Amino acid sequence: ISRVSESLSVVELFTQNAPLFTAKTLETGAVGVVKMGDTSGLSLTNVLLSQHLKRGDVVVTKGDIDEGGIGIPPDLVVGQIVDIDKKASSLFQTAQLKSLVDVSKLSTVFILPSLK
Repeated sequence: ISRVSESLSVVELFTQNAPLFTAKTLETGAVGVVKMGDTSGLSLTNVLLSQHLKRGDVVVTKGDIDEGGIGIPPDLVVGQIVDIDKKASSLFQTAQLKSLVDVSKLSTVFILPSLK
């Protein structure tokens, strides 16, 4: 939520302004950082080569919430792995993600208040 007034809040989706956040895969438990590329779309980056990525695996938020209750809750669906870039000479591997929701067609969202 980027702006709040008495009767309106402005919500920025993770596809806007490209915030970085940690995420994990449901099936294999691989952990990385989700980012939005200029032309490549969503990707799960900085995944250690020793971790297993699998096409079709669903990626969810890992849950980065500080002591004040501010942050991204765990287990929100980010997308599904459609391609993997793994090179033995690199420290990390990257997965391209496909969103499971067409955010261009969202017209209404429901905001959950902090649970603190």
